[in-house]
Amino acid sequence: MNFQSKESDVHLDYIARIFVLVQNPELRLVSKQFYLASKSHFTRVDYLLFKYGRDQFFSSNQGIFKNITKIFSEKTALALLDKIEFEEEKDSELFFYSIANGWNEVVAKILNTFIVKEQKQRFPEESNTSDHVESNTETAGHKASTVAPVIDINKLNGKAIELALKRKHFEAAKLLLRAHKIIPSYTKGRSEPYKAFNCKRADLSRFSRSIINPLLGKDQAEILQLLIGKGESSEHTSTILEIGTEKNNMILVKDVLVYDIGNHNKCFINNALKLVSEKGHVEVGNCFSSMELTFMLITIML
Repeated sequence: MNFQSKESDVHLDYIARIFVLVQNPELRLVSKQFYLASKSHFTRVDYLLFKYGRDQFFSSNQGIFKNITKIFSEKTALALLDKIEFEEEKDSELFFYSIANGWNEVVAKILNTFIVKEQKQRFPEESNTSDHVESNTETAGHKASTVAPVIDINKLNGKAIELALKRKHFEAAKLLLRAHKIIPSYTKGRSEPYKAFNCKRADLSRFSRSIINPLLGKDQAEILQLLIGKGESSEHTSTILEIGTEKNNMILVKDVLVYDIGNHNKCFINNALKLVSEKGHVEVGNCFSSMELTFMLITIML
């Protein structure tokens, strides 16, 4: 009788394994062992962290992206970020992998690891629970006049924005372009308030005309404005201005001149006027002439 009971348990175990593998066929690529009896992404993350370890999770030699990317989805990545703290040195592969795959929620979650604030704003209260009363009181008393990010988002941001635009993941590109006023959250017990520097503008010098050209449609005006206002590259700005002038795009020309006037010089505007004259775009030419006068007045005032 006991033998029959044990044999029955073995059959049930095999049936359970078959059921799990039918529900999760990709798990057969991971391990010969019995894997998950659930589709929970948190359970999946627990297994993966146990299998690879925190430090090797995104290793290019033996991490998850080298071996079992098929079971790593956007929801799994979100569950992972609920369990670990994003670190630039260890987790940059996740950042770029998410951009390449259009995982906007993951990109946003990584960027939102940091509190984004304008200058001279007070830190917000983080919680209404009694456990944070003391922390909230201290937090409210500190100003973020000039604050350095824990991660220099701009160090890799040019590459990240370029990747997002090449893959036509425009929403991810917008998220990245807006991530330029980043400060660390206030830490309870810190002896002094944060004092540091503003973030630099994103280095977009890698951008080529082939990346800018597809953005000239009406639907991508917001990205172009962000590129002009948040980016830093005279060649990049000149390319947008040249294309806008060629296409007689008054809105785009105005955006370049208004958003980036501080980076223009007389030669820059004169070259643009020459191109306008060659193309015979009268309205755009008037826009340039008006901006040239403004630029001269600003120069005199300075």
